Amino acid sequence: MTTQKHRFPFIHLTRAIQIAICAFGFHTIGAYAASPCPPDWEAEICQLKDVVETIKKDSYTPIDVHEFLNQGIKRTVDTLTHGQFMDKTEYADMWKAWRAEGYVGIGVVVGQEGDGLRVYQVLDNSPAEKANIHPNDLIVEANGENFRGKTFKEMTESMAGPINSVVKITVQRMPRMQKTYFNITRDKIKTETVYHRIVAPHYGWVRISSFDENVVAKTVDALQDLAKTDPNLKGLILDLRNNGGGSLNAAVGVVSIFVQGKQKAVLIKGNSTEGQRYLYTTLDDYKTASNTKNGVTQDPLANLPEIYKTIPLVVLVHHNTISAPELVTGALQDLKRATIIGEPTFGKGSVQTISPVINNTGLRLTTANYFTPSGCPVNGYGITPDYLVDERKNGDLDDALNFHEVDYAHPKFEGIDPNNPLEKIRKERAAKRTEVVTAMNQRKQDMPPPVLAKTYATTTDYMFSQALRYLQGKDIDQKQGQPSTYNVHTLCGTL
Repeated sequence: MTTQKHRFPFIHLTRAIQIAICAFGFHTIGAYAASPCPPDWEAEICQLKDVVETIKKDSYTPIDVHEFLNQGIKRTVDTLTHGQFMDKTEYADMWKAWRAEGYVGIGVVVGQEGDGLRVYQVLDNSPAEKANIHPNDLIVEANGENFRGKTFKEMTESMAGPINSVVKITVQRMPRMQKTYFNITRDKIKTETVYHRIVAPHYGWVRISSFDENVVAKTVDALQDLAKTDPNLKGLILDLRNNGGGSLNAAVGVVSIFVQGKQKAVLIKGNSTEGQRYLYTTLDDYKTASNTKNGVTQDPLANLPEIYKTIPLVVLVHHNTISAPELVTGALQDLKRATIIGEPTFGKGSVQTISPVINNTGLRLTTANYFTPSGCPVNGYGITPDYLVDERKNGDLDDALNFHEVDYAHPKFEGIDPNNPLEKIRKERAAKRTEVVTAMNQRKQDMPPPVLAKTYATTTDYMFSQALRYLQGKDIDQKQGQPSTYNVHTLCGTL
């Protein structure tokens, strides 16, 4: 998000004020006797209290002070990277989605970018997918209402509505960025999180689309079914493409499925040395609320077939492999337990903690960054595969057209060092994106349609076909050239 700097013409402004005073009169109000500010409060909090008291006492226009303050909190917290203040409804809906209970919507995962919503992920079999909404689309209007100047909450609220109702959204899509309109019927969103099947004699495929609280148990069930269907499995593909993330503990649990004994799964670094710790492939670090019934915690890995601790394993990733699946990918790569094939991942290596706040509201706040077990940073950098393979057989467009975590500027008050290498990378990618988009417009070239998740592990899925060939000991087609402008491994253990 960019912030415009307004230059006020102070001389002329002063003259304007003088004219206003002469024409309409000017009423001075007695000074408000502010209470002393408690020593453990920031002065700005006390200033806010004084402002509110003055508004309550003197405002000619009636003000709903509670809504006024709630909107102020929303707008403030929403400026933080991945921060969100949730009202009662949003907080309840978030837990429904977390527990895989479903919610009503169009089925997109979005983040605010300037005066719009950037689409990170289009959920499987959702109304948005059926309407042909693409990842990286920028939503700028809903029902004819422009998003300019609106908060994240206001944008998402304008897209919300009851089941079977229609929302008209306006999308800008690279490279031309002309407005395109979609009428989408809202529906209950409750997607499957784990898919599986035998894809060739003795080779299995498991796809995880998100990391909810139940995903470890569901993955174990899928693996049990594969082992029962084909007792002579020789290899497995773990597909983490088009996965928008989820539970940290669930991600550790998926790592635990494939490694033996107690291993480091991830390094967590908070805002102090006391906040630095490893999570391990043990029940204490991967259990979730769904594993506990009547006070007793059950291990979702208890009935896991032993074959999955050693079976040859390939992990498929690309630019929409976001956060929790990046943790899994980085851990399995670091522990040399899997071969990673695909494209560089999104690069969201931060941990958001959701805390209850008074009046049944909630706060989502970034409380830590995570690193691979060997200390390699993920946030902004992502995971680079062992073998780079395009999504499409005829090659993909430049990766600068795929938005990654590094492409989003942080607000200055978050204290981001301007000398941080990610700032340089962000500017280089922005320049490259402009260059590619300009060239595409000159050629009147459109973006290719996305590779939909419903085509994964089929004969048209090129990236999957290369993963299967690798497991079968055959040659694969690799992407040529350097995948990125940085070498993250020079930073491992240094940040």
